[in-house]
Amino acid sequence: MKLVFEGVLNHLRTPGFFVFDVINENHCLWADGYSSEQEKLGIIKWSTVYDRSSKKHRNFLEFEEGTEIHEQIPLEYDTIANTAKDVGLSIAGVFSSRRLDPVDETSRRLHFVLNKK
Repeated sequence: MKLVFEGVLNHLRTPGFFVFDVINENHCLWADGYSSEQEKLGIIKWSTVYDRSSKKHRNFLEFEEGTEIHEQIPLEYDTIANTAKDVGLSIAGVFSSRRLDPVDETSRRLHFVLNKK
């Protein structure tokens, strides 16, 4: 993550903002075992598995053409905040949803706004 943030820092104008979102372990625990059919999206079946020992969250999306696997690694607020600070970025805001809700202990996805001053 440090290399990514260093790359962001080098490419941002001053002042500049970097907006991204991450899942945290709350999300992985909530979504573990989720399964649905979403044919409207072209997905035949969607299921998720969270492996607590490896800290990897996998989404399996089955289409008529085959299966796609998306692998995610949950990240927590402190890890991101400390890494951003170490490379010279500051946190302009963190939200729990696209509606700009405040982060709390039930938050499953964190939306960050980092800035270069």
